Amino acid sequence: MTELSFRAVAAGPEHGPSLVQLFVRAEVHCYCRYWHFTGTSNAWLDRTAHHPDDNRGEMLRALASHSDEMSGVVALEGERAIGWMKVAPAAAVPKLYAQRLYRRLPCFDGEREGVFAIGCVLVDPARRRSRVA
Repeated sequence: MTELSFRAVAAGPEHGPSLVQLFVRAEVHCYCRYWHFTGTSNAWLDRTAHHPDDNRGEMLRALASHSDEMSGVVALEGERAIGWMKVAPAAAVPKLYAQRLYRRLPCFDGEREGVFAIGCVLVDPARRRSRVA
């Protein structure tokens, strides 16, 4: 087995610029804000298409304030982010539990203290299929 050329660390404010560049390289304009957006689906589509700076700013502010909304793991190659996985406390992503697909499943009922959810996984397009995820 070959040795991995990256390390995985808990996301912090210092990773903001590198994460922004990861989202730019992947051409993903959500900046991991979908689960926190309270508008309609059409409003979300409009925001990601026409106002991605709003999403980017919210992501950076959430990182800077150590908000659970941006808790996760960053895969780093040197100081360059090549992967991101949102691993948030369930309380930080209530929209996930409100999704029509999940809402009636018994496994989503009950106490959520100590429960975490994976809300996003993003790998740099140049590093896909290289064991980052």
